[in-house]
Amino acid sequence: MLFSWVFNFLLLIHILQASQLSNIKNILNVTNVNIPTLNLTASNDDTFQLLGDIDGLSFYRYKGQQNFTTGIIPGSNSNGLIYYSNNTLIQLEEPSNDTYIAKITPFGSDSFILSGTGSLSGYSLTNQLLYNLTTLSIEPIFNTSIEEVKTILIDDSLVYFGGNFTVLNGTSNIHSLIMWDSTSSSTEFLNFGGFGENSIINSIVKLNDDNILFAGEFYTLDEPDFLIQNTTSSQNNIFNSTTVDIGQLVPLSASTWDTGESTFDSDTFVCPDTTEESWIQSGTTGSLTCKLPFEVAPTKIRIYNSPNEDNQVSLFRILTNEAQGIMNLTYIDPISHELKHCDAFCPLYSKAILSQAYANTTSPSDTIHLLADNTTDIKWTQEFQEFAFINQISVSSVQFVALDSYGNNVALSSFQLYQNAYAVFANDTLNEPNCNSIESSSSSSLSANDWEMGLTGQTYISTTYTPNQDPVPYVSFSPQIKYPGQYSINIYTPGCTQDDTCSSRAIVNVTVWDSDGTSILATELIYQNNKELKYDELYSGYLSSSPRVTIEYVSGLYASNTVATVVADRLNVLIDSLEVPGLTSNGTNNTEIMNLNGLLQYQISNFSTSSSETTDVKITNTSLNQLSLEQFSKNTSMYADLYDDNTLLLGNSNGGIKVVKLNENMDIESSNEASLTGNTAGFSSYSGGILAYGEYNLSSKITYLVNYNGTFNEIPNFNKNSSITNVVNLTIHDTELLVIDNQAIYNVSSSSTITNSSALQLSLWSSGSNLNRDTVFSGAIALLDYTDLNGSIAIGNNFTVTNITNNVSSTNSLYTGLFLNDSLSIYASKTDSYSELLFSNGYSAPWSFFEGINYMVYSSHQTMLAVASSDFNKNSELSILNLTTFETIANETLNVNSKINGLINFEHNSTLIVGGNFTILQSNCSGLCLYNYDSNEWLTFANHSINGTIAQMELINGTQLLLSGLFNAQNISSVNLAIMDLSTYAVSSIKMGDANILQSFATIGDKIITWNGIMLESYENGAWSTIQSNFNSSTTIRSIEPIGFGPTLQKRDGTGSADGFIINGNIYDTEYGTIQAMIYNFKEWRPYYIISSTNSQIAGQIFMNRDDSALYNSQSVLQNPNNATVTTPSSTSSGTPSATHSSQPHHQKQVGRKKIDRGFVVLIGLALALGTVSLLGIIGLVLAYIFKDGDGSHDALNPRTNEDEMLETVPPEKLMKFL
Repeated sequence: MLFSWVFNFLLLIHILQASQLSNIKNILNVTNVNIPTLNLTASNDDTFQLLGDIDGLSFYRYKGQQNFTTGIIPGSNSNGLIYYSNNTLIQLEEPSNDTYIAKITPFGSDSFILSGTGSLSGYSLTNQLLYNLTTLSIEPIFNTSIEEVKTILIDDSLVYFGGNFTVLNGTSNIHSLIMWDSTSSSTEFLNFGGFGENSIINSIVKLNDDNILFAGEFYTLDEPDFLIQNTTSSQNNIFNSTTVDIGQLVPLSASTWDTGESTFDSDTFVCPDTTEESWIQSGTTGSLTCKLPFEVAPTKIRIYNSPNEDNQVSLFRILTNEAQGIMNLTYIDPISHELKHCDAFCPLYSKAILSQAYANTTSPSDTIHLLADNTTDIKWTQEFQEFAFINQISVSSVQFVALDSYGNNVALSSFQLYQNAYAVFANDTLNEPNCNSIESSSSSSLSANDWEMGLTGQTYISTTYTPNQDPVPYVSFSPQIKYPGQYSINIYTPGCTQDDTCSSRAIVNVTVWDSDGTSILATELIYQNNKELKYDELYSGYLSSSPRVTIEYVSGLYASNTVATVVADRLNVLIDSLEVPGLTSNGTNNTEIMNLNGLLQYQISNFSTSSSETTDVKITNTSLNQLSLEQFSKNTSMYADLYDDNTLLLGNSNGGIKVVKLNENMDIESSNEASLTGNTAGFSSYSGGILAYGEYNLSSKITYLVNYNGTFNEIPNFNKNSSITNVVNLTIHDTELLVIDNQAIYNVSSSSTITNSSALQLSLWSSGSNLNRDTVFSGAIALLDYTDLNGSIAIGNNFTVTNITNNVSSTNSLYTGLFLNDSLSIYASKTDSYSELLFSNGYSAPWSFFEGINYMVYSSHQTMLAVASSDFNKNSELSILNLTTFETIANETLNVNSKINGLINFEHNSTLIVGGNFTILQSNCSGLCLYNYDSNEWLTFANHSINGTIAQMELINGTQLLLSGLFNAQNISSVNLAIMDLSTYAVSSIKMGDANILQSFATIGDKIITWNGIMLESYENGAWSTIQSNFNSSTTIRSIEPIGFGPTLQKRDGTGSADGFIINGNIYDTEYGTIQAMIYNFKEWRPYYIISSTNSQIAGQIFMNRDDSALYNSQSVLQNPNNATVTTPSSTSSGTPSATHSSQPHHQKQVGRKKIDRGFVVLIGLALALGTVSLLGIIGLVLAYIFKDGDGSHDALNPRTNEDEMLETVPPEKLMKFL
């Protein structure tokens, strides 16, 4: 009882751990197809061959296999859901074309989570679907839509979904993170909700059992109170206010200055050096006026007082020429830390007072405040004070008036202006930053047209464009925004009245792109014939990073081919509201808000049931959280992946990759700050480590895909030279493939980039595999078991496949072959301009043929090879060649468009029966003639009783000739199949009246199998029957080959092996699909193999490579070949002549003769054998006695050199070439 229980338990464990292949096949009725083992003992090397340009091959193993062997049709559905295991592909789902499965994640032992857009079996993929392989059922995980999932982490029964989405939890919006508890089948949320509005989660990494890392683009939490950190009252200088700047610094380098009698250095003034004075005025009052080259609406002014105590300004005011008045200002009092206002008399503190006050700060709010919905900030430090303009008006000049001094003179290091709009000018000189040391600033670029400055005092530029002559005018604006938030983008167009271009102005297309330049945020056509300056709002909404805006010419106002004036002025990106990390505080001196910059280390134990009920639960400010603030730029996306237990890769969309080593507490031990420079778009794991994709500088070389396996390495032989956004891993047929952006395919196993071919075609969007070797992927695939065959192949008894082209030493296509002896074969090979003959031992014959070789026969006794060659619109030839001396015995040229389809050799007559589609005028024969290659003479055969087209000929027992085609036999027309007795030349018509040429036949035992281009038929015992099949009308059969079977396929009566035949060609079977070969055992059809080829014209020709010489080479003497009689088929015919064609010996018989019982045959044969042996023995003894030497000695006989030695020892280059 115990044993039974243990056995059943182990069996259950085995079933659960095995792949779901058998289960899926049972549900979908996918049955195996058992291919019979062929008996190939009669063929050389126990193989038969497929000749031609063969790229790949698969043996048919299961129904439905054909769905994954034919090429992917362009425009077809290439996003299906496919299952793969143990070299078996099964279609699970066929969704509509608008369905996109973006992620497939294994879950448990038998399920996968599917995420994407569109639907599958009526279920929306945005609900995140659970696909169960045991039941092939689909279940939605959430009852709400999760639009864009970028990453999924499975942590036991809890599944984390991260991405770019918003979900409702009661009355609260949760951003970018949601969880599913598979045990309770419930939706869950973390205590802090998500990561704030407009956040994105790119990666969720499980660091250990207690720590999970979130990486993406975020700066806060939905519940920011969890970021409040306790501090001690003794902490000072906890916040460096110089790290935050809201708004754009107005470039002053193109400004002009009114300095009066003061000393002024403009270069030092616009790029402040706080240790130097740039403006000095003797006395305690003075003024400095900045005249801007364009109008701005300043939001604040930053003033750097003089470093010299005797020259420091103590009171000032700000005037604007346009307002002709004093500006109202707001500032933070460094002593009281309160917001204050001033106008005519504003205080400017000395540097000594600022330094002492800064040392006493305890909170960021002491030094910085946000104004106007976070669109303006004012702050102070030891070096400067900032004053915000209460009234924001457009100005073209700003005047600083010093009213008093701490000493005897007034001086400044500098003042700077800020505005809450990022202005970018088409004239890029106006965008130049104040300091060359500034790494990034707004900029613009122009097309290669003749751009000119506009009117004097204006900031716009213009160009005259002539269509089809000049480059298309183009302007690109690149504003550099610092923080994510809500923005409005306006484009300014100068008026046409002043420059008198209203009639020639153009229509332009203005497009707002995201930071990657891949997605369009907004686009608009703008007519530039406005009379006065105008602006158009292009976009209003959220921006997480710097956009790019382009202006491009579309047409003239009145016609697309007229000369047009294109103008470009400036772009303004207005700040509506911002998300600035670290600028919110509760105002107390013992707490601060922890800053986030795309990384959050979440410790699960901090939020356990016991601790989560208290108000002390916080997010710990770990070294990983701090790392993103210290070593990565702000306003970019973070990515993460774990290489091993303590090696973490952190990537940034604008900062390369850093390798971080963690200790057992998940604190940073080391951080390689210069791991890899560049931009990261994602990570993907594979067998060789971790793949990082984006754009990188590796060893001074730009690359888009790198591997990390302890060090960063270039992917060998990978040649995609553009940015990468997605990498999908798929292992199939034990070969690991990486599909990059569903465009390039990289073979990890061979370290090579491959392309779609007839042997492998792959479209792959997503893939997932579990530990039980179940793989589910979305896409389409056409794959064969044997790929990269590159030519002709040999197929063995045990379904082995080997390339034979290399053995023949040919780089060209083999397309027909002939057995010569047990160790040697000869092939016809096609080059671009001619055909040649090649031997299987690697040598080539010294003849070339401008036409294609369509038939060959060989006589081993004569070592004679007869070759028939023909081609469309070319002369056909008959060549008789000696393979011992490599001489040409005879050569005959036939008329254009003639073709020889068959040759029968009679050695003792030195004569060939030649059949085909031709006419020999001098011998008055058509389609069937005699040719004597000793006398080079064409002769009439059988008194010209047969004429027409002969498609195929074979000898039967050496005494009968079986012919097919479409011909006349004396008074009978349209004969398709006939047999001729070669002793009497009597012709018996077997089939007639079919207008189609009977293209091919095969004799198998008592049967003749025929193909007329439409259907297969069998002739036996004087009666015809149609061989039933599921072929459609598009089927073409190239040849019929008799074959013997091994024990795999048995007769139903259990009597052993059964004979049948193989057909090859392009077979369209309604049950098995499109295949290239099928086997028939006279009871049922079995699919055999599927091949692919780049050249279908010469691919898949079966060459059995066995001695079939009895079918075309006769040892009999052809007597009186001009006599003939014709008979019609008799309904009482006792049978069909048998052939020696099969690989198995067959019982032979002749037409019209009575059968002899097998027992009598054996007795008669035994008696004749004994008598013959006795008689030969007696004769031998008598001859030996008569001719013996007198001394009893004798010389050994020297054997004749065999043909193999001749072929191997005669150097081909010394032989005459026949053309």
